[in-house]
Amino acid sequence: MNQKTTFLRVATIFVASTLSAVAASEERINREVDVRSGGKLVLDIDFGTVDLRTGADDKVAVEAFRSIDFGDEAKEKEYLARAPITITTENNIVIVRARAPKEVRPDWFRRTRRDCRYTIRVPKNFSADLNTGGGDITASELMGDMRADSDGGDLRFSHLRGALFGRSGGGEIKLDDCDGPAEIKTGGGDIVFTDGKGTLRARTGGGTIEVRNFVGDTDVSTGGGEVTLERIDGAISGETSGGSITASASGAAIKKISLESSGGDIDLALPKSAVADIIARTSGGRITTNLPLEVTRADDEHLRARLNGGGPSVLLRTSGGSISINSATAETAAR
Repeated sequence: MNQKTTFLRVATIFVASTLSAVAASEERINREVDVRSGGKLVLDIDFGTVDLRTGADDKVAVEAFRSIDFGDEAKEKEYLARAPITITTENNIVIVRARAPKEVRPDWFRRTRRDCRYTIRVPKNFSADLNTGGGDITASELMGDMRADSDGGDLRFSHLRGALFGRSGGGEIKLDDCDGPAEIKTGGGDIVFTDGKGTLRARTGGGTIEVRNFVGDTDVSTGGGEVTLERIDGAISGETSGGSITASASGAAIKKISLESSGGDIDLALPKSAVADIIARTSGGRITTNLPLEVTRADDEHLRARLNGGGPSVLLRTSGGSISINSATAETAAR
């Protein structure tokens, strides 16, 4: 088995701070690795932001900048020496790594000023597995599978074509024009997805969720924020523990819809031509509709009805808000 390892140890630069007598250690690298299309990048770093984009078809290009200020020059030197940036290549997999041993990490980081940035270019047909202990991750234009994990930074994805998994300990997650199965989760940040297709499973501990112009089954949940699902062509599942839900279905035929809020209003827009079996329940508001429904049961808190003879299940439940079921306007359907 052929294996090539490049250890990138760059001369440390000490810069006197203009604000204090403390020195900061800086490190810069700029390296290229030969690869073939269809490979994979693995990034595993203690901390730092990551910007991943497409570049040449036969190279992975890595630029990195690290600035460490522990307030102790000896410890800064020790950290950089014991956490070098390394690049390993094997079977068309490129591994970029910069992690210090556990005994070198930690109390220091609580009182450390750190700035670290990785800018990486890979072939368009390339997969990626990105892991940072703290920092934003941005990725765009790739056609391979993507996995991105940050302990607390924001995640931003655009123009991806492949399976996507994204996790943040608490940052915001944004997706634009991404196709393929997507699973994203954050401990508390907002989630925004515009213009995509495939399947979507999104979870946040308390932020808002917005999905617009999506073709495919959509399943979202938040611990307390508002949910907006506009122009979804596929099955819809939305849940919030405290916010309102606004949703609209598009496409020639709607699929199963389930919307549930523990305390907010639910507003659903359906095409006039849709067929559906509708059940709506509220324990604290009213139920209204402007659709020509065949009602089998109705009162202020409970509605059971068929739209255009009946079809896929539409289940709407809220514990403290009102429910409206209306016709999707021409403007809403076209946007």
